[in-house]
Amino acid sequence: MSDIIDPKGSVPVNPRSDVFVDQTRGQELEGSQVRAAAYSLDDGPVLVRSSDPSLKHRGLTIGVLTMVSVSLITFWMPGLGSLMAGFFGGFFAKRWKRSFIAAALASVAVPLTLRFLDIMRPAQGLHDLYGIGMVNWTIVHIISLFIGTAIGVYSCPLVERSGGLRQELPE
Repeated sequence: MSDIIDPKGSVPVNPRSDVFVDQTRGQELEGSQVRAAAYSLDDGPVLVRSSDPSLKHRGLTIGVLTMVSVSLITFWMPGLGSLMAGFFGGFFAKRWKRSFIAAALASVAVPLTLRFLDIMRPAQGLHDLYGIGMVNWTIVHIISLFIGTAIGVYSCPLVERSGGLRQELPE
């Protein structure tokens, strides 16, 4: 998978570039293909690695962060704010399983965060939710978050939802 480039024949094209030219073989390697390359400076080997960090559960993480941040920003709109958060988070999660896991995590994290912030106030009581109450707000939040999640995933293109383009091969 990763090729070791001969330290004597390889020079970077540009000091700030990820493109390397192997002069001995006449090949040009892009940054993603250069996984590990050995260079010697003053007879000491230096290992150069690709700097692209890969996130293992990228869709789930982005979905949860989107749902939580949009829900916390729009908590004062009980139904509409969490519906928008579910829509955006479900759209970024792109798959049904990931999006519903993200909605479950966000439906626990947001009410707990608001309750914690309420407890940390000097004057107790969630005055921002006087009309609806914390319990009713949580119920409305959870229901509309899951509805928004289903709408967000359904609005994502089918190719992205199914995990890639699936075609039948000709015989």
